[in-house]
Amino acid sequence: RVLCALTPEPFVLAVLERDGQRSSEICFVGDARIAASGRLELSGEEKLGLRSGGAVELLSRALGIRTGRTELISQELDAVVRRARASFDELGVVSRLVDRVSERISERAERVYRFVGELDQLRARHLDYRAAETAQIKGDTTVVSARQVVKIDGEQVQIG
Repeated sequence: RVLCALTPEPFVLAVLERDGQRSSEICFVGDARIAASGRLELSGEEKLGLRSGGAVELLSRALGIRTGRTELISQELDAVVRRARASFDELGVVSRLVDRVSERISERAERVYRFVGELDQLRARHLDYRAAETAQIKGDTTVVSARQVVKIDGEQVQIG
């Protein structure tokens, strides 16, 4: 039961009585807008859901999300970001395929471990590997070749 004003058009003034077993619902026919000249807050004691048969758009100068756990499930994700910073205590990534195109990549780490099952291939105009103490290349067959000069320089060179 509701209290209505009928002129100049029907308008609900108050909800007088409702079935306590059913959830409350505000329903609009056609487009609708809820606006506030100040702050607008939506809250739910147990859950707050946004649903749309089409798209959900969030437009603002800033977006803050604070949560204990976040889950994102999507068939496709496109992101265009001018700058991204992330800080993780632990990061795990499982992927079937990764393609990366960058002008520059810098990494700094105490230890890096890579385990490649089949092929590890690097093609570069210049290659510079330096070890402060020990450099080691091992293989059942090892080939070093050059079109012009191969140089081995050391206080002691052992072959065989």
